[in-house]
Amino acid sequence: MRIRILSFCCIVLAAVLHGPAVMAAVGETPAIAEIRAALAREGDASVIVALKVSETPASLRARERALAITGSNGPDPRAQLDALEARRERIAAARVAVTAELDARGIEIDRGFDHLPYVVLRVDAATLDDVMDAPDVAGITLNKPLKALQSLSELAHVRLEAVALPAGAEAASNAPEQALLSGSVGAVGADRAWNRGFTGRNTAVAVLDDGIDRNHDMFLGKITAEACFSDRVKSGDQSLCPNGSTTSTSSGAASSNCGGALNVCSHGSHVAGIAVGNDTLGTTTLRGVAYEANLVPIQVFSILNTTADCDGQSSCLRAYTSAVLSALNHVISIATAQKIAAVNMSLGGEAVSGACDNDIRKPAVDSLRSLGVLTVAASGNANQLGKVDTPGCISTIVSVATVVGTTPDSAANQAAEVDMLAPGASIRSAELGNGYSVKSGTSASTPHVAGAVAILKSAKPAATAAEIETALKTGGIASSLPTWSWTTPRLDINGALDRIGAGGISGVVVPGVFSSRNQSALSFMRFLNNDQSAGTVTVSIYDDVNGQRVGVWTKSILGLSSLQTTVQTIEQEAVPPITAATSSSPFYSLFVDAPFNGYVQHVLWNQPRQTLSNLTYCAVAADTNRYIGNVHTSLIRDYKSFLVIHNTAATDATPQLTVRDSRTGAEIGSLALSAPIKPHTSALVSAANFLEILGRTPDSTQFHVNILLNEPFEGFIQHIVNNEAADLVTSMSARCGI
Repeated sequence: MRIRILSFCCIVLAAVLHGPAVMAAVGETPAIAEIRAALAREGDASVIVALKVSETPASLRARERALAITGSNGPDPRAQLDALEARRERIAAARVAVTAELDARGIEIDRGFDHLPYVVLRVDAATLDDVMDAPDVAGITLNKPLKALQSLSELAHVRLEAVALPAGAEAASNAPEQALLSGSVGAVGADRAWNRGFTGRNTAVAVLDDGIDRNHDMFLGKITAEACFSDRVKSGDQSLCPNGSTTSTSSGAASSNCGGALNVCSHGSHVAGIAVGNDTLGTTTLRGVAYEANLVPIQVFSILNTTADCDGQSSCLRAYTSAVLSALNHVISIATAQKIAAVNMSLGGEAVSGACDNDIRKPAVDSLRSLGVLTVAASGNANQLGKVDTPGCISTIVSVATVVGTTPDSAANQAAEVDMLAPGASIRSAELGNGYSVKSGTSASTPHVAGAVAILKSAKPAATAAEIETALKTGGIASSLPTWSWTTPRLDINGALDRIGAGGISGVVVPGVFSSRNQSALSFMRFLNNDQSAGTVTVSIYDDVNGQRVGVWTKSILGLSSLQTTVQTIEQEAVPPITAATSSSPFYSLFVDAPFNGYVQHVLWNQPRQTLSNLTYCAVAADTNRYIGNVHTSLIRDYKSFLVIHNTAATDATPQLTVRDSRTGAEIGSLALSAPIKPHTSALVSAANFLEILGRTPDSTQFHVNILLNEPFEGFIQHIVNNEAADLVTSMSARCGI
């Protein structure tokens, strides 16, 4: 039987750069031997030179103190910028010294970096010795190309081609929240994180890859910055930046040369779609892991045209180390302004055993960690047991290998140094031309983790990079193979959220909030911050009829203080402002997210009657409060019972209710709503006549019923009563603790 839904009316940048520590000492080392071999083959070579940067214990302590100044929303941005500027000045001084030394020897510097103690230049056999002899040079390494790691041919157990699909052409059997990634979003617990109100909002993920199809529906409105660093190291190399330049930070910089014989931007689009994509324009909503996070795509690849560089092919896409350093240097400079939570690098070089903390990229990775940004990199697809590709082998990078179902994939590089496992077999994501394709590899696994980092950062903005990494690992599911002597955690975002310690009112749903269209009853929202420090509460407002999020309201609340505001004020101050008169619903569902402990209340002021009632029903979306008792039936004429039924799932769903006699617990019958409830919204249902609908007649004025919200509907129910004589609406459900 179906019932009608009623209209609810009436750094330390510290350890950052000790420069010399990350490079081999100048001398006849393996790094120098590699350069000499390149010189013997080609006559000259591009090298990256490490600078000796002065750093005193006093300056380190001062920077540590500055970066330790944090509030409930994370490190103080001013302190971060001051520390960056101080370090930049020291690097600049070191660069000036080395430039003067090399100029005197007739050696020109091609490129330097604001935040990294390196310069890039070309050497031949004679000038290499000159550079080695310079007193302010700490080390030298060859500027080598890396490749994208997503390659179906490299996966031993997968023999699929990338299958192009038109936009929205997903398998009809897939649930909408899992359709894009063929179940992997659900497998890593992202959908449950969304149900708790955490979607990556107010964060960004930087994707260092082969560019982006910026016109793809998955990325519309998400790209807040982009860049291109595409180096021409050899004479036949081609840059992928606009107008043939090697550097650009303009709009479109990461998408200027998409397509062609090498499918430029295909790999990067696929990776970015998994991490943050959100296509709402097709027939099915297609979502990546952190679908409300922003995207910062950075092109780091060039086209190389020699068989020696391309594994026997005439041309290929490769990312020079210098381009990756340029991209990381750029991310450091914009990390705070862009609210970057994670850097995704689905690329790699040779597989190595153990940690590779002498890797030239480690200082950049550590600088980003000091800013609260985690770098996530692929372990590689070469079926190497006990080895991880560079740069994923850096100990301060979160390295990711593939899991198929719940089993680690032996086709991926697996080692004790791998930090996380995530789905990477046959993942469907964005493809060139606004379509979709299925691809496999650790490149597809890595953005699952990058998106997870964004979700955790949105749940707890004050969390450090170390805290987020620890939550990912301890919240994961330990996995192993018989050939391993170790275990590696399999990604479980929901478990990581439980470990991150989000604030007491994060992920709280407040249903049935009156909009300002209701002139007689005015909803007030009260927020209490029980922490010592100030924090910002974020409220997402959903229209209960069309299911759309119509605005977001934020407000800073001082420590140990509280705030009361009207829904009318929230409407006016929301972004965008909400015009209640044109809204399709007179009621809202609110999602409350705050990094502090405390609570939120909903109280209703009836102006004509001068009455105040508490309608608070603060249910965390993951709650299992699905059974309520003593619902008034029709014989109690002046106290009409209503149910607020909230849908916490990410899809439309129709609830079914079981009605029982409150006195005996005996089942009377079942009911179903006549229409589904949209995600994150509520429906108001008159419950007073449930008995009559089921063919029963109340046998006393105190005939009450108990109501169960049946599975598989995800959500909760609240019982409210309208005292018509007093014109007073009251919540009959217990106030929940938060």
